[in-house]
Amino acid sequence: IAGNILVNVNATNFGTDEAYASASADLYAGNNMTITGDITVQANALNNAVNGYYADADADLDVYAENDLFITGDILVSAYALMQEGGSYAYASADANIGAGNNATILTDPITVSATALNQGGSYAYAYAYLDIFAYGGEGGGGDLYITGDVLTTADASGTDYNTGSASASLYAGNDLTVLYATTPPTASAPPAFVQAPPTLAEYFYDSDSGEAGYFYASLEIEGGGTVLIEPKSVAP
Repeated sequence: IAGNILVNVNATNFGTDEAYASASADLYAGNNMTITGDITVQANALNNAVNGYYADADADLDVYAENDLFITGDILVSAYALMQEGGSYAYASADANIGAGNNATILTDPITVSATALNQGGSYAYAYAYLDIFAYGGEGGGGDLYITGDVLTTADASGTDYNTGSASASLYAGNDLTVLYATTPPTASAPPAFVQAPPTLAEYFYDSDSGEAGYFYASLEIEGGGTVLIEPKSVAP
């Protein structure tokens, strides 16, 4: 595939109960796959109804090559749900699964999976962002995962009663795993919680609510069957 891939869905409700947006891209190759361009999957749900029922946004990206995978370009999977006038709940889910049966090379900066659920004056907000990148390999060898660029997952949930935010990223290589990240770490706008390891392989979540209850979770898993190397990109003098 030579060029950009864009899936963008917008749902706006001005007078009824519900706003729902779902965007998905499913890319599969029985052998090798090469993508020379950006991959963007976005779902935006805006509910402007006074005391509407819900705003629901779901964005999903699945990329799998049975043999080798090669990508050059930025990767963005984003779900954004907004209850402008309050209501029952806002829900946002962003999920990306990118992998290869053999080797995976991703020359991109950055890889971003983001979920934002805002229920302004309403009760509940739920945001989930999940990223899984893998290169399996097999008995005959292979299984190298090579990434140049930041890897970032974010989940932001804001409501008046109960909020749930969950962000996770997993990188797996059956053999060697290499990540060359940018030299300038990404920043977040003063979130109460920030998990970062290493500097720009990061994920964070935060609760914008000052209410009584909430559930928040962040995790980062990196596993390689061979050598694991994570370091900044080289900078020319």
